[in-house]
This record gives sequence, structure tokens and C-alpha cells, in this order.
Amino acid sequence: MVWHLIKPLIGELSKPFRDASLELLKVEKGVEAGAPPWKSCVTKTNSVMGFATGYLYIKERAGKHAKQQVRTAEKILNTFSHQLEIRLLFPTRRKRRSTPFHFKNVYV
Repeated sequence: MVWHLIKPLIGELSKPFRDASLELLKVEKGVEAGAPPWKSCVTKTNSVMGFATGYLYIKERAGKHAKQQVRTAEKILNTFSHQLEIRLLFPTRRKRRSTPFHFKNVYV
């Protein structure tokens, strides 16, 4: 019962508690090693300030080109949607494939 209360807080506790948790995971599930410290730091930061880190990432990586890429994607999506509507509203008859092989009016 106590373990269920402590387990979600292991990442916030000191190193001896994290080491004890890792030893238990090694015995229970065969885990070789815990997450590296940088990964747990990034996970905590992203969970607390996800929007801010996302904004900084987009600002750094995409910049001015992101808007143009979004506009291009929207144009493609709109064109596809329009063509799909036309095809659904006005279906065309499909022609049979013309192949040289046919047997008693059945085309292959």
C-alpha cells in the first residue's frame, strides 16, 4: 500500500530512493538501467512547460517557413476535399480494361 503512494513520486525523491526503485525494477521486470538524468529532466520540463518548450522548438526549427508549409498543406487538403466531393456527387462509370485476352464476353 505504501509503495503505491511512493512510486509516482520516485523521480522527485533523492538518489537513494531512486536507486532502491531501480533495484526493485531489476528484480521484478529485468530492467537493466534507469532513464538517463537528461531524459528525466527533459520529460519533467516538457510536462510542466510543454507549450513554452514547444514554442521555442518551433521558433528555432521552423521559423518563417512554417507558415508557408502550413499554407501549402492547407491548399493540398482543400483541393483533395473538393475533388472528393465532386467524385462523390458525380460518380463516373468505370470503363473495363481493354486487354487482348477475353473468354466468352468476360474480360481479364
